[in-house]
Amino acid sequence: MTRGAFQKYHSRLVLAHAEKGKERFDNPASVAVTPARQLSYNYLVSVNLWLLLFPCDLCCDWTMGTVPLVESFTDPRNLATLGAYSLIGVLVWVAFIENHRQKSAVVVMVSRNYSYRRPFWSGESFLSVYIKRLM
Repeated sequence: MTRGAFQKYHSRLVLAHAEKGKERFDNPASVAVTPARQLSYNYLVSVNLWLLLFPCDLCCDWTMGTVPLVESFTDPRNLATLGAYSLIGVLVWVAFIENHRQKSAVVVMVSRNYSYRRPFWSGESFLSVYIKRLM
């Protein structure tokens, strides 16, 4: 049993060191220099938020530079990052500060819409239900 555990551990070590060359190819942001890595990872928040709202741009393979690195503070994609964090901040602020229960439900994504008594997956998106609540 000890020999089998040692062999398994040794094979895992060999595989872990053998795939270091693929790391730059698969995830270039992880091996980028410090400002580019943080800027790129924060830009991915806005990309994923965009894909959450508009899934028509989904891709099955995100390697090979599909999302280019954000390498400087003057890159215009930083505005998308700022907008995404601003939107998240506003949603959290509305959820915790707003007194009306219908408006504060914007962040609480539960499986049922209790004001309409039907589930979200009945054909309406969460945003359309929220817009109807505000009107």
